[in-house]
Amino acid sequence: MSTSPSPALFDHNMNILSLFFLVLFPSMASDRASIDPNRTFLDKLRDRDSIRYTDFNYPFLIAQTGAAVQVPVADLAEWVRVYLKNGKLPLPSHFNTSNKGVINLDLPEPIRTGKQLEAINECKENKCLMKMHTTLEKKVMEGASNKLKTFQDLLNKRLDNYHKKRELLGYEDRTDDVEYVKKMLESFNFFSLRYPELGKYFSGQFWTGEGPPTDFQTSFMKQEVVNLAPDKMQPIWRVAEAFEFKLEGRWVFFEIHVYSNHYLDSSIRIYEVFPDGQRSIVVLTDVMEIDELTKSGLIRMLYKGKMEEAVIEAQAQDMKALLK
Repeated sequence: MSTSPSPALFDHNMNILSLFFLVLFPSMASDRASIDPNRTFLDKLRDRDSIRYTDFNYPFLIAQTGAAVQVPVADLAEWVRVYLKNGKLPLPSHFNTSNKGVINLDLPEPIRTGKQLEAINECKENKCLMKMHTTLEKKVMEGASNKLKTFQDLLNKRLDNYHKKRELLGYEDRTDDVEYVKKMLESFNFFSLRYPELGKYFSGQFWTGEGPPTDFQTSFMKQEVVNLAPDKMQPIWRVAEAFEFKLEGRWVFFEIHVYSNHYLDSSIRIYEVFPDGQRSIVVLTDVMEIDELTKSGLIRMLYKGKMEEAVIEAQAQDMKALLK
């Protein structure tokens, strides 16, 4: 007769043993707890200094880069803050009264010279290499005698309407990009699951004019130049509003992109900073609606992988600059 324990008895004994070790060594439980159950790829940061992740859910491409560093979480949050403020603009933002008055955006030198200036001066209603709304902006550009000044005036109007009416004007024939911000948060719901109050806010409450949640810290307008593929694509100049939130020892920086001059029909960017054991983690997320990837299935098949590589490499450069 066999004297081997039954499978049920074996499982029972193993469960007791597991509980014994968890009582003696509670850190084992936290080590096994996922950094984020909705993004299990982040758990690789337990053994690595950085990770990369991409996905595509039509029409949006998501790219995420995470890094773990041996600094206090508050210091890492300050690094992100300093990095973002490198492009800070002296323009009014929501909930920040330090900058008031008429919106007047000075175009950066790369946007008013060279090929960028050519694209502005050649802009017409039926063909414009700059991202603009067809009837509300391109048509005005076509009839303008000084197209550079008209371009700047139209951008000022965009920013003024965003600031006063929370309007997010789209490109081509799309007059409302607000719904696309909501769709991004719905398509990739990790943000709303991880930060339900913020997810609810940027999915609706912000756009109806409500004030910020109690964990709001500050907001400011910023600009940056993004080089997705410097050898093949024009640099992307975009203007955004950055919001900072502090939630129980972690920070979230949420960017709404009000204008992008090339390739991106809509986009948002998120930075998360939080502790994990003896290290602190920063996760950079881009959700982008890239015009080339919305044209046809064939183009997506040919270019999606290359675009994912380009976005991830651009994130790597941003993370390098942030952590230096």
